[in-house]
Amino acid sequence: MSSNYRPVYHFSPQRGWINDPNGLVYFNGLWHLFYQHMPSETHWGPMHWGHAVSRDLTHWEHWPIALYPDQMGGIFSGSAAVVSQGDEHSELVACFTHASEISQVQSVAFSHDGGLTWEKYEGNPVLTLDRPEFRDPKIFRHGNRWLMVVAAGFEAQIYASSDLLHWTLLSGFPAPKSDWVWECPDLFELDGRWVLIASFIRPGSAVDDGHGSYYWIGDFDGAHFTPETDILPLTFGPDDYAAVSWSNAPDERRVIIGWMSKWAYAATTPTADDGWRGAMTLPRDLSLRGDHLIQNPSPEVFERRGEGVTFDENRIPFEGDAYELEAEIDISKLTQTQVGFRLRVGNGEATRVFYDTIQREMFIDRSQSGHVTFHSAFSGRFHDPLEVEGDVLKLRIFVDRCSIEAFVQDGELYGPMLVFPSLNSQKTEFFGQGARITKGVIYPYKAESKMGLDQNSHGWANGNLHYNGALSH
Repeated sequence: MSSNYRPVYHFSPQRGWINDPNGLVYFNGLWHLFYQHMPSETHWGPMHWGHAVSRDLTHWEHWPIALYPDQMGGIFSGSAAVVSQGDEHSELVACFTHASEISQVQSVAFSHDGGLTWEKYEGNPVLTLDRPEFRDPKIFRHGNRWLMVVAAGFEAQIYASSDLLHWTLLSGFPAPKSDWVWECPDLFELDGRWVLIASFIRPGSAVDDGHGSYYWIGDFDGAHFTPETDILPLTFGPDDYAAVSWSNAPDERRVIIGWMSKWAYAATTPTADDGWRGAMTLPRDLSLRGDHLIQNPSPEVFERRGEGVTFDENRIPFEGDAYELEAEIDISKLTQTQVGFRLRVGNGEATRVFYDTIQREMFIDRSQSGHVTFHSAFSGRFHDPLEVEGDVLKLRIFVDRCSIEAFVQDGELYGPMLVFPSLNSQKTEFFGQGARITKGVIYPYKAESKMGLDQNSHGWANGNLHYNGALSH
């Protein structure tokens, strides 16, 4: 029997397991999403690079597996970039980690057909280091050379190359704590400053402090990153790991996406009976507000909206399991300490998203969200400080069949988390006595039957080579 947890508008695999997003690159009108993948099992194993493409960041079409394990090991995380540009047959490069039981080394592969097929470089690996933890390279152009930021155990390292094959070490950047191990670093320029994003784990522990995604804002001189802020959490929700950004995005956009899970319970989430496990967050566009990163849903997501249903503090005439809730709440006359929404309500279940005026913190609480007993680390509530200026709380909440993502105060806070409610838990409720909803709209999101890619006009056909994949929602 189906669990009915398959997302409507978040990316998930057709079958099998996924974790980290990899190789994010925009090319010839298509957003390419590669990802860590076990196609035949719903648990982690010898990693492949799965592959999907989208024209709008919300409808995804599965393409053939891009990179398979080989005699050098599994294919761990990495990145992709455009080597040359000017026509639809320009070359793409993927830089990834070959991982075996005894080593982790960096390798490259090239595509001459817009990313449909890939050829590994016969001289791999192109970069080695005598350390057991050495993985997840992110490559990008800077000036007239290639740079790579890569996780090297307890530090991130930056390398330079003129040809993608020979690399010279430029600098190292230590982890914020001595026992934090780097994963999936990403270094990029944004609004005239530089941002370094990374995920961290602690050896031997998947649930302790340190497991999550963080960032610094600072300066980069072409060799060294110098932070100008303290380390900051990327999200206040538990389920956004290995978030990285697309290369070559149009209009100088910086768009990121993350794996919507957590290593503590990723292998036990209750979707295996349906033959899949794992999903991605929504894509988010980044900007800066002072010394903080602002995250908002990429505007393409809104194209999935159905007709809006308006509501106020007295009544929410809507039930569903896949929708977007937009609200502006005047809390100036609030007579209790908490104000917010109960989501996916029914059968004694509810997920709460709310602001506490005494603690001055934003909370998301899944302790009674539905199926929470499959792992001891799953149930709980998560929070982050928030000052609400002008007594107006702004919430944009995306609900899908197994997830809730809260964007607060126009992207000041972002809180993603998995939830596994009963099928019939579909009501939405407001709480906050004395508060007034000055704007309230719910937009239903529905699955759609096709992506609308035209293989003759979007640069993914090569001679007689075509792929007619299946759509994922």
